[in-house]
Amino acid sequence: MKSKKRVFCVSFFVLFAILLFAGFLMKKVIHKEETPMVVSQIKDYKGYTRIVSREEYQFYQSFVEKENPKKKDRQYLDKKTREYANYVNAEFYVGSKLGLCDPYSFEHLKLQMEQENDSRKVKIANGEKVYGLEEFTLQTFFQYQRDELELGICNYLQQNVDKAMIKAAKKYYEEGGNKVKIRSEVVYEVTQNSVTKTITADREQLNFLGKSDMGLADFLETGNINDLYHDEKDNQEREVIIKDVKYEVSGFEENQDAVIYSYIRTELYPEMIQTVAENNSAEFE
Repeated sequence: MKSKKRVFCVSFFVLFAILLFAGFLMKKVIHKEETPMVVSQIKDYKGYTRIVSREEYQFYQSFVEKENPKKKDRQYLDKKTREYANYVNAEFYVGSKLGLCDPYSFEHLKLQMEQENDSRKVKIANGEKVYGLEEFTLQTFFQYQRDELELGICNYLQQNVDKAMIKAAKKYYEEGGNKVKIRSEVVYEVTQNSVTKTITADREQLNFLGKSDMGLADFLETGNINDLYHDEKDNQEREVIIKDVKYEVSGFEENQDAVIYSYIRTELYPEMIQTVAENNSAEFE
């Protein structure tokens, strides 16, 4: 009798363990299906450790102090500086893995800034027009590099959209209410080769720019009236100013491309980078 009870107990616990393990696997599969494949791959980036020098730490600290002017607690500022450094580290790590930038280092950043400033000085000396800053500081060049990198990563994600991302973007749109504003029309001025043109882009044209001229498209989707954008197009400097913006209210399907991009920029990108930062913490001198 005792032997039968013992067999029953063992069988019960074995069955319980099997069901528990099956539930775990099912949960893992469901979670994987709900996560866009490209995002899942990026979140799995692990094993990267970079040493942050004292000089680099102080550089990041200047940004943290500027964002928290009333905070004087050194322990709090130190925690935020390390978090900021790890987040930046993750951005450039992802960018280099995707082939969007060189492996990041603070010394390389300073070298790139010097080269860019030298290039601008030559243009000014030759009487050529320089758009934006005539000379970068390390802070402004760093922010410029980060902005360009974020744009590149977000565009990479949009080019690799799958069913899971569309589903997440639709949920974001339906739950967002008035927070998700889709532009139906943008009027902007383009100056290139000393010629200024006024262009009106409707929703269809904005979607096309998202595939053919991603830097300009991002600016037209996120910039405000009178904001200025500049780059080089067809080997000529180009300057763009937003003059007017109109919004529309319609369903997800009609605005799918725009909603997906908004979702990537505001929710998916920061959450993804934060995960990579936590998995690849830097070491500090």
